[in-house]
Amino acid sequence: MKNKIQILEKQIAECNQCSEKSNNSILFGRSLSERLTDNIDVLFLGMAPKPETYDNRIERIIFGPYSPTGKKIARIIEEFNSFAPNMACWGTNCVKCNIVEEGILDAMAKCRKYLIDEIKMLNPKRIILLGKNVTERFLGDKFIAGQITIWENIPCLHYYHPMERTGRFGKNKELLFEFLGFNKK
Repeated sequence: MKNKIQILEKQIAECNQCSEKSNNSILFGRSLSERLTDNIDVLFLGMAPKPETYDNRIERIIFGPYSPTGKKIARIIEEFNSFAPNMACWGTNCVKCNIVEEGILDAMAKCRKYLIDEIKMLNPKRIILLGKNVTERFLGDKFIAGQITIWENIPCLHYYHPMERTGRFGKNKELLFEFLGFNKK
C-alpha cells in the first residue's frame, strides 16, 4: 500500500489546478495510529489545511501535534485505543494543498478526485466527517446531522469539527463510540 500512497502523493504534488496556492507544498493524509494496514478502521476527514498553522514549519503533517485540531483528534484516538488498541486511523483533508482561504470551496471540488482515490485506496471501514462544510461537500444533501449515511458502502458520520466554538466536539463522544461499535460503560 505504501507504493500506492507515494504514487498518489506525487500526482497531487504535480497538480496545477489551483492558481491561488499559497505555496507548492501539499499536505497528504497520514496514519494517525501506530499501524498502517491495507484496511483502515476509521478515516477522519477535515476540510483544508490552514496556511497559518503550517507556514514556516519544517515538519508539515496533517492533524499534527502543533495543530489545535490535531491535538483534539489525538485525544479522541487515545480514547478509541482503550476500547480497540489496534484500531488503524487515518487523517486527511478534502483540500490537499495550502491554499488561501478564499479559494477553499473551489479547491475542494478540484481535489475531489484525489480524495476519492485516497479513500478507495485505503478502503476505510468508517469515515468521520469533521464539520458541516466537509459533510455537505462530501455527501451533498444526502445526510442528516448525527445520523449515519452510507457512501460507496462505507458508513459516514457527520460530526462536529474539533475547532467549532460550540465546544461540542468532546461533549457528544457517545455518538462517536456508538458509530464505532464500542460499548462505553
